[in-house]
Amino acid sequence: MAFKLWKTFGVFALLVSVTGCGAATNNAGTNNNAPGGSNPATTPSSGGTKNAQGTSKWLTVDNSKKSVDLKLEAGVNDGFNFNGYDKGSMIVTVPTGWKVNATFTNDSSAAHSAVIVPFDQVAKMSGFTPAFSGATTPNPVAGVGQNVAQKFSFTADKAGKYGIVCAVPGHDGAGMWDILVVSGSAKTASIATTK
Repeated sequence: MAFKLWKTFGVFALLVSVTGCGAATNNAGTNNNAPGGSNPATTPSSGGTKNAQGTSKWLTVDNSKKSVDLKLEAGVNDGFNFNGYDKGSMIVTVPTGWKVNATFTNDSSAAHSAVIVPFDQVAKMSGFTPAFSGATTPNPVAGVGQNVAQKFSFTADKAGKYGIVCAVPGHDGAGMWDILVVSGSAKTASIATTK
């Protein structure tokens, strides 16, 4: 009887360790969107609080004008992030040819900036080249201080995957980058998050 009980307990313990009792796994420590990595298996959720139009507080879409207003809040809670997301965990999608009007604000005590770069530059960590004409805050290497707002605009005229990076030296390497997808098949703009 004791042997059967231990055998049953052993099988149960093995099942618990393999399945995790149905608990969701957290990949926060992994970087599945890094260059050369695969996309995470998590289901994206909409980023930010939804407003009356159904877009997030960071994205206002005008389908008739084929434009989007994008808010990028740097350094939320003094972290190395945009809108509280880092290491590619925020994905902004816009249709090819749309105009992106970005408003960048720095919430952190550290200087920050924002530049849209070809995705292979995400691993570069410095010397960034904007992927589109105008796709950068002024003086991105120096960045700006806390509570400073800057605006920049560009036309997303080349389909592909791009990085949204902070060009202040060392910040991209600390995880301060997210993703912009310019899509030939998207009908409207959106934001998704993976954590």
